Amino acid sequence: MLIDATFYRNWALNEIGYNPANLQYKPSDYEQCVKFSDIRVAEALQTAVDAFYPDTIFWSETTSQLYGEGEYDNLEYGYRLVEQVNIPDRTQLIVSGLLPTADPTLTERRFPKRSYLIRAESEQLLAEIEDRFNDTSAIRLLSGVCFRQDGEFKVNQRQGPLVLINLPAYDYTLFDPQEFRRPYNGRTLRAADFEFLRGCPYTCTYCVETVIQSYYNCTESAGKGVLKGAKEYLRAKSPENIIAEMEWLHEVRGVTLFRSQDTNFLSIHRGVLTAVAEKIERCNWDIQLYIETRPDGINSTTVKLLNRLHDDGVGMGIELAAEGFREAHLNRFSPIERITNAFRVLREAGIKRTAYNIIGLLEQDEAMILSTIRFNQSIDPDNITVAFCSPFLGTKLQHRGVEIKDFDDYEYNVDAQLRTLSKSTGVSKELLEFYKANFVRLAREGLENLASIKKEAGIAA
Repeated sequence: MLIDATFYRNWALNEIGYNPANLQYKPSDYEQCVKFSDIRVAEALQTAVDAFYPDTIFWSETTSQLYGEGEYDNLEYGYRLVEQVNIPDRTQLIVSGLLPTADPTLTERRFPKRSYLIRAESEQLLAEIEDRFNDTSAIRLLSGVCFRQDGEFKVNQRQGPLVLINLPAYDYTLFDPQEFRRPYNGRTLRAADFEFLRGCPYTCTYCVETVIQSYYNCTESAGKGVLKGAKEYLRAKSPENIIAEMEWLHEVRGVTLFRSQDTNFLSIHRGVLTAVAEKIERCNWDIQLYIETRPDGINSTTVKLLNRLHDDGVGMGIELAAEGFREAHLNRFSPIERITNAFRVLREAGIKRTAYNIIGLLEQDEAMILSTIRFNQSIDPDNITVAFCSPFLGTKLQHRGVEIKDFDDYEYNVDAQLRTLSKSTGVSKELLEFYKANFVRLAREGLENLASIKKEAGIAA
């Protein structure tokens, strides 16, 4: 049984309403296309537990489709929810995600009311635990599992990376049909998150991907922010599995937008992407893709392939315009000229471009925020987003944030879109919130009226 808390009003802040208000996304009729429940989500979960009497309750920081920045704090929220419910004594509680992957001891200390922690990828390991439900000794021998025994917290040896070719298609029938409705560029479409590949060949200091890399002992650098042996680390589904899954979603569920959740889409082997493109062309599917990638991979050849894949939009990280700072502090090597060229080439190919920006980075100052706004103005993306710097546990940025006291050693309620937890004196929380609310406006209209806009917001010039 799946309990999907998406459509309970009391469960989350309205990010879909928040982002159009600050001009990051176009308004849509999404909220008129779905129905929200006024029942408290804890009551709904209690009803389900009483009726289903489960052997196991499992929740994770990440969706099945994503390693997980957007869902980073779901382990916390799930735990607080389960605390409000009467759980049968026989029911085992299992959690997984980036927190236990990065620091199982801290996770166990903060979330003690559970039976097992799973580190790294959980799909196969969760099934193995369920197969051994009545054999605690056998479960405790599984690699990747953490548990408490005789008063001592045990962290088992690491399991190997999951082979995606062996992973069956996700069971989308579990989800409420309205889960497939998504706002996109001012319209509400039938859409699905989709995964072609896991892994990323880059080692940016702020990214949760580096936590997974470290877990699998893939930490050696080839220089310039690139992971050595990246081809062995990257794991893709087979073209046959990808095509079958997309075909079912499109022809049975009516999905027309595939939102690729791959960390870097153009890391996927060209043979895989070509096979998918040929299927789309052969069947004349009326679909669109939205992908995320790096400017480094955008050129005339890859853009032709993206057009064949019916790619409607590309999201790329600028993060900030200060190139030297970006390289030294974020381990991200994308020259300004390359970023500019990527946005130009995509525009010429008729593919929409979204620029991702970050504010509140460690040791970033206001001048860097302003230069990033100017750079967005110069490349003129179709969409501009800005996120607060989030200290994801286990990343180099998080460790540095603790060292300079910009962040606590553990931050509860992290959300890059909705709130900043920064304690920096370099750029105040008040100023960061101002730029979050006005970043896109300033990039579109220019900085000439910055002083008066600050004054209107009650910010000292």
